[in-house]
Amino acid sequence: MDSKGILHGAPLYAPEEILSRLKARFPDEVVEQKPGGNKQLDYIPGWAVEERLDHATGGVWSFELLWNSSDTIKIRRNNAADRDEYGNVTRKVEYAFGRLTIPGLGSRCGRGVQVLDDGSGEDIIKGAETDALKVAAAKFGVARYLYQGGQHGSSQTSTYSDYDNSAPQQNNYGAGGPGGSGPSSMG
Repeated sequence: MDSKGILHGAPLYAPEEILSRLKARFPDEVVEQKPGGNKQLDYIPGWAVEERLDHATGGVWSFELLWNSSDTIKIRRNNAADRDEYGNVTRKVEYAFGRLTIPGLGSRCGRGVQVLDDGSGEDIIKGAETDALKVAAAKFGVARYLYQGGQHGSSQTSTYSDYDNSAPQQNNYGAGGPGGSGPSSMG
């Protein structure tokens, strides 16, 4: 990596091998759950995504934060003590947009959003950046089976044919980019 954070050099593995390693299912003990609507959602924590990237690429990858911003928004929280007469509260929100680069496979971009709720104790800047990394990694296949409606422990087979972006790309804003739709977070 040079002084500007740009990776140089050849990947340690063939692109097909890297993609295969990236797309592998995670062990049960790594998968965590969080509430999502009226059910529990499986997700992969940021540290596990980083370890997967290290393992799959031999440590030859980079993530560049391209943009981040903070704002305040009104959101519905019917159980919040500080809600207004309509059930809304004002909360700080952090947005992040970044680019994950894997030599030999190209780059994918992802966005992350974190809302600071009372008592959460979260670092929402770090959370938004981690979510952006995880969304970009999913575009290379990391934990994508969770986006496809499969609970981690299900017997559902993941298919990647509709999403396989193995051709090198410089910019792939895609579903997670500015103004796009699609998953905004893997946890």
